[in-house]
Amino acid sequence: SSGINAEYGDEWQQGPCTRCRCVDTNRDECVREVCPPPACEYFTFEADKCCPVCQDRKEYLEMVERARNPDPPVIVKKPRNMTALVGDTLTMDCTGWGDPKPQITLVRNQPEEYVHFHLEPETSS
Repeated sequence: SSGINAEYGDEWQQGPCTRCRCVDTNRDECVREVCPPPACEYFTFEADKCCPVCQDRKEYLEMVERARNPDPPVIVKKPRNMTALVGDTLTMDCTGWGDPKPQITLVRNQPEEYVHFHLEPETSS
C-alpha cells in the first residue's frame, strides 16, 4: 500500500512516473510509465518529468559546461542601506545567481542592538 487514504476506484499520481488506483479496501495497484528511447541525441532527465527531455546540442553542451565549471555566487543587485523604526517592515530588493546559490547576511549597525538576518535571495541564471 502507498500510505494514501483512498477509496475504491480512486486514482492518483505517485511521483512523475507512477499512476496508482485503489482496487479494494486494503490494496492499491500502481503502474510505472515505460519511456520510449529518446528521439534525439541530446537529452536530460528533469525532476518533474518521467521520460527524458530532448534538448538542442548547444543548450545541452552549455548545461554540461556549467555542471563542470559552476559560476561562483554573485550578488548582481545589492540591497540599499535603509533606516526603520522598531516594528516597521522593510522590503529589501536584491538579485543574485551562481553555484552554490548566493546567501546574504544583513546586520544592524548598533552592536548593543545586534540583530542578524539570513536571507537566500531569489536566484536566476
